[in-house]
Amino acid sequence: EAALSLLTDPEGNRRGTIAICRDITTRVKAEKQLLNTKLFLENIFATTRDGIYVSDPQGKCIMINQAFSDITGYRQEELIGGSAASLLADDSDAELSQQIMKAMDNKDDLSLFEARWKRKNGTVFPAEVRLAVLKTEAGDYNGIVASVRDITERRRVLEELRQSHEQLEEKVRERTENLEEMNTALRVLLQGREEDKQTHEDKILANVNELVLPYLDRLKATRLDERQRSSLAIIEANLKDIVAPFAGRTA
Repeated sequence: EAALSLLTDPEGNRRGTIAICRDITTRVKAEKQLLNTKLFLENIFATTRDGIYVSDPQGKCIMINQAFSDITGYRQEELIGGSAASLLADDSDAELSQQIMKAMDNKDDLSLFEARWKRKNGTVFPAEVRLAVLKTEAGDYNGIVASVRDITERRRVLEELRQSHEQLEEKVRERTENLEEMNTALRVLLQGREEDKQTHEDKILANVNELVLPYLDRLKATRLDERQRSSLAIIEANLKDIVAPFAGRTA
């Protein structure tokens, strides 16, 4: 950086030049770095998918990105100078005011909440809003920067998941009821079969004791040879072995 001054004599004639030169390499680097940082932040501001708006201390919009225009349907020139609160659904205005006050009082200087916003065409959509307070070098309130994210799709997915969960619980409940009914029917069936089995065994035992064994006793009282008596004893022993489990259970 050079500063030149003209030297003149008392009559005003030019006698020379004074030049002061200063090495401004550090300043140029700092200015270049500052410019790069500014371009970097502007690029993030312009390309992020979340809508961003910045307000002054009076709550008027002074800056918005393209995503905010895309989400709300308003052009930038329609929003600059206006209040972002006007885009809220009627029942969300008070909530936003409370959240702004909370953000201002928050030591972390940040507040996250959900609100209902209105597009230019009048449709209302759910939004996730993140507020941060802007401050001056002295720490005084200097406005708000807010990011707005359309969570319609998230709400839709959550609703589908909720409905799927409810349907699954209903199916589980129905299956449980069906299993309980089947178990009850199976218990009744098994009980009936057990009763039929017991009746059948009792009938066999009674028939053997009343209709077979007495006649065997009569045969034993008749004149039988040794071979016949042996066969009769085998028959009697086998019959008693067959009905022995029934007799033990009945006893």
